[in-house]
Amino acid sequence: MTDQDQAHERADLAAKAFNAQESRADGAAVTASLIAGLNEIDSLFFDRISRDVEMEFGEDSMLMPVSALSSGKATRKEIAVYQAVEAAAVARAGAMARDEVWFADWMARLRLGPLYDDPLIAQRFMLYRGKSANARRLTFESLLERTYPEAGKAPLVIYRLFPLAIGIVTAVAFGDHVYAGQLRKQQCELLPNLIECRACHGQLLDNGDECRHCGNPIWKFDWLTGD
Repeated sequence: MTDQDQAHERADLAAKAFNAQESRADGAAVTASLIAGLNEIDSLFFDRISRDVEMEFGEDSMLMPVSALSSGKATRKEIAVYQAVEAAAVARAGAMARDEVWFADWMARLRLGPLYDDPLIAQRFMLYRGKSANARRLTFESLLERTYPEAGKAPLVIYRLFPLAIGIVTAVAFGDHVYAGQLRKQQCELLPNLIECRACHGQLLDNGDECRHCGNPIWKFDWLTGD
């Protein structure tokens, strides 16, 4: 079975589990939207803390290719866990899911697949559990800088925008565009120039879409720094 086949099977099983847990019939649509949106912001966020930082400051000559690959994989795992935790918090706050703990576990299994069985995942859930949104964000930032030191050179505002982006993806997947709009408003308060993009004007996008001009939903380096 190919990786793509495994991903499709995992999404199908996740959709069925979601329908059973939430007594709904739209699990396939919700799951597909979450996958598209979270995959997109995962990829863009990693670009911002890796490729964009290297373009701005130069590549760290002390980071050998094999080491960079290993730390990159560890970083993507940290991002996936944080996405699961924040999506679950938004789903609970917006009355989109009945059980925050169940939803976070469900999301992590969906995002990580076989990597979910890594003991590190359970440790991370325990580390985040019970923390405020701000404390979770600071913990995530610290973990990223530990696994991928280049992340410490990224504009700090990206760490405030990212959890809101996760919330927006979650709300859009559940069809709650009012809640998603409230979260986008918070992002614009953090970075007012977002609405100045001549292409998207800082508007909400469908999950999985990206503005090629400014980088919305995870903005490019010059937009994050106001240059």
